Amino acid sequence: MAIKRVFVLAAGFTIMIFSVSVNAEDIQHKSGYETRAPFAGPASVEAQLEEEDRLTEPLFVWESIDDGLQPWFDFKRSIYENSGFRFGVYYNALYQHASATLPDDSATNTIYEDSSALGIFRINGAWEVVGRGTEDTGTIYFNIDNRHKLGTDIAPADLAGEVGYAGMTGTLFSDVGTVLVDLNYQQKINNSHGGFILGRFDPNDYVFVSGYANPWTAFQNVAVLFNPSVALPDASWGLGFGHWLNDSFYALGTVNDANGYLTDELAFFDGGTEFWKALEFGWSPSRDQRFTRQINISFWHVDERDDITNDDSYGVAVSANWLFANNIMPIFRMGISDGETPIYNETVTLGLTYKLDNRTDELGFAVNWGNPATDSLDDQITSELFYKLQLAQNIAITPSVQYLIDPALNPEEDSLTIIGLRFRFTL
Repeated sequence: MAIKRVFVLAAGFTIMIFSVSVNAEDIQHKSGYETRAPFAGPASVEAQLEEEDRLTEPLFVWESIDDGLQPWFDFKRSIYENSGFRFGVYYNALYQHASATLPDDSATNTIYEDSSALGIFRINGAWEVVGRGTEDTGTIYFNIDNRHKLGTDIAPADLAGEVGYAGMTGTLFSDVGTVLVDLNYQQKINNSHGGFILGRFDPNDYVFVSGYANPWTAFQNVAVLFNPSVALPDASWGLGFGHWLNDSFYALGTVNDANGYLTDELAFFDGGTEFWKALEFGWSPSRDQRFTRQINISFWHVDERDDITNDDSYGVAVSANWLFANNIMPIFRMGISDGETPIYNETVTLGLTYKLDNRTDELGFAVNWGNPATDSLDDQITSELFYKLQLAQNIAITPSVQYLIDPALNPEEDSLTIIGLRFRFTL
């Protein structure tokens, strides 16, 4: 019955949204950061620099503040035009509260937390060092975070463990201090029809991506954002390559250090020569619509790893989304895998997003079903509703509600709710 209720809600939400008709808006940029790499996903450095440089249509217009910030964006534009260097400064904060937790354990004096909050100060950049002014540029990318808790004992990335949910309710919001997330070189080739990446990067920014999957501005639950049937790797050293086979079909792949993780202090295969690999084939009406109108199928494999798992894991994942003229984008994901390292061995996600006309606000709803990789655990259903409100030109807040049915690690609760509020400031 719980499954039926969730999918009836999803269907009703879809009908309501499709009854609205709006028009697409023109995109203008504050500092001239209009370029994107051929295969960089919505959460990549390249995509964030472009998206956060867009002129927004906020709820409130404070001309004095906007005018006061204009010299800053003119300064960024002049640096880019003179040197090919682009950069962004961001502050993100997320608060989440759970309706229930695991039962406290008096024997071990364990008290589970129902609230979490964390802030992330981020600086990222891209420096075109080869081929400036041509189609085939070579660019160095970096991404530095300082992640810190905000008055709570746990971070949102750890809240799932407190409530007995298999997964993560606050993707990226982990308490890891100051870390270098990305440091890589990307080269475009063949008039930007293809390219390669070499260095430290998150492979999820290049494979398994979809136009809605941006943890900074859209959903927060990892099961909805990404494909939880994939043994999702962390930022790590690797090599990737992609190319458009014609105007609509592309292929790409990546090989990464299977033991890399965000706080590994840039260790290079410190855990041994064990690899995570992925190969993806996709179709889109054109190259510039890859993330808004596309379907792809991906195959992945990760080696067995000492002290982690005695078996390798592998699987196949499918993703599709299509942005209609009225700014509605239905989304679909599914995946099947074998092995114990993914969250799920079988999963399906259905949902949609909607961007308001004449505003930069965005609404999204999605439902995920998953069969955990651990046989003893029950299936989980995850649903999430968010609304990104663009308060001012450079400020957005995103309230959200996650409804989790049958949390796999909490037999005491049939369902629980996670209420969240995310803040984002960009310069």
